[in-house]
Amino acid sequence: MWPFADPDRYRSYTRPLEEIGKGHLLSPRNLTEAQNRAELIKIDGILVFNDPRDWALDIQIILDLLLSEEGYLGSISPKNGDDSLDNRGYHQHEQPKIWFSNPDLSWAAAYHIPRLGQGSFKRALFGLWTSISQKDAHKVKILHKQYGKPSDRMFQYGENMLLWYRAQLLHAPSINPVEAKQSTHNKTAGLVEGVLGQPLKHIYMVGDNPESDVLGANSIRSKNGVGWHSVLVRTGVYESGTPAHTPNAIVDNVWDAVQWSIEDVKTATSRNAGSEGALGEKIAAPESRLSSIRHGGSELAAHALAFPARGEWTIGID
Repeated sequence: MWPFADPDRYRSYTRPLEEIGKGHLLSPRNLTEAQNRAELIKIDGILVFNDPRDWALDIQIILDLLLSEEGYLGSISPKNGDDSLDNRGYHQHEQPKIWFSNPDLSWAAAYHIPRLGQGSFKRALFGLWTSISQKDAHKVKILHKQYGKPSDRMFQYGENMLLWYRAQLLHAPSINPVEAKQSTHNKTAGLVEGVLGQPLKHIYMVGDNPESDVLGANSIRSKNGVGWHSVLVRTGVYESGTPAHTPNAIVDNVWDAVQWSIEDVKTATSRNAGSEGALGEKIAAPESRLSSIRHGGSELAAHALAFPARGEWTIGID
């Protein structure tokens, strides 16, 4: 669903759809003969990795698959619209499910106004699906899975990876990254204990989107007993006003966010993980502790994670 910059990277395991008119996408409406079915492309899953450029084309293909018979592109399930079946017959014929990777309605780019994101594409798709499938007030579900911020699954994955990375920095016993990705409380217990018996106590989520970064940090219930704190920056989607979800602090940029987080740890401010806290303010931190992270990007994230503060805290930057 996205024109990747380097198509050669995906060429070995992907292929474009056949051109219209070659017999692979055009077929009789009622597919009853095996030879007709064999001519069609079968799709088993729909993965949306980013917001597409051509919404009309991609929505059309997705709708075709949702209305298909067993995911054969060009077929139409005879069960669609059957009021005697669950969900009015829709999604009752082994059609492919959809996986979305990001629910953001908008995102910040070089342009001064936020751009429509994958969440907007999803809403447009769902709106058309409702218009096609709904009868009277009877709503029809669309089978899908939503990943990405602010889902708890996404933040728990991030926490597990931070625990693993922290263990590497502090030379603590740990598990490998693959296990960390799927870990439960028991599996990550060794990571939480850290060095010299000091467990990880705080994670600071720094981001520019109240609907994803702040909401996710405020909502997560850590399986490892870690306290999450949200820091909202005015450098992207959010610029001013009252945010939809209240962060623990609002600052101008990532530099100030790291300063605030360091001072918050120093003063041992205690907030319950997942609760909506009061607005914070910018508090200067010792320049010597931040001398190498004044400029943002991946270098900032790497250095921010390296501040151990006796191994009790870490920072995650969106």
